Amino acid sequence: MKSKNEVGKLSLAAAFKELESLVEELEGGTVDLEKSLGKFRRGLELTKWLKKRLRKIENEIETIKEE
Repeated sequence: MKSKNEVGKLSLAAAFKELESLVEELEGGTVDLEKSLGKFRRGLELTKWLKKRLRKIENEIETIKEE
């Protein structure tokens, strides 16, 4: 798993793909509790970064529309 500092280096597509993969693993129920906790934390990091990045993109689109 990548560190928190590496989240910002991902493309949107890569971040979504990693998050989707984490969700599938966690929903599958085959990961032990300790590993699940780490994957859950990573998922939260990705979610936070994605929300922030998408908000920024939305703002850029609004700015362009107003021009």
